[in-house]
Amino acid sequence: MRLRIIVAAVLTFSLSGCGQKYVLDGKVYTSKEEAENAAAVERSQYLARLAPLPWPLSSRSVVIAYPSEKKFYSTKVSIAKSIGRSDTEESVRGVMLYRDMYRNYASLAEVIEKKNIFKASEKVVFDRDANVEPSDDKDVIVLVLAESASAHDQFYYLSKRNGRQAIMVDAGLPTVAQRRDSLLDYIKTVALQ
Repeated sequence: MRLRIIVAAVLTFSLSGCGQKYVLDGKVYTSKEEAENAAAVERSQYLARLAPLPWPLSSRSVVIAYPSEKKFYSTKVSIAKSIGRSDTEESVRGVMLYRDMYRNYASLAEVIEKKNIFKASEKVVFDRDANVEPSDDKDVIVLVLAESASAHDQFYYLSKRNGRQAIMVDAGLPTVAQRRDSLLDYIKTVALQ
């Protein structure tokens, strides 16, 4: 399955019954705050227990590039407007799913660095386009935001050797941690190529 960027790889929120409920790893939360706290704790605990590799798998460095919050939210507003909705950046920022999605995108750089897959890593946050190119000794992981309601955000792995590859994850795994591990396994695989 394609990586629905850490959208599918991170949180699933659902509406059920009369009140809004939020679901994370099979646990139901009745308030937005409770669910956001649980997601933050999950991210923090995942990072704390993530075991680094004893040595980097790749002798190359990596640049992890993702859009700024402003770019992320303005893109989500553009998509909403393209399907006739009147969302504003403020209303989109109020959607817990989007806030958590962005937090997970941003945390990927920290996860990759701690895992010690590459000899070095650098984070680039961009407002327009990433404009980061791979070289002989540097690969790039970049998040491309969906531009239509029928598309999804996608991370890509760029290397001079193999070009551009969509980063895949097993979105069918039951927990957020397992999906993150799947994402890291894919990144480890392409880093060795």
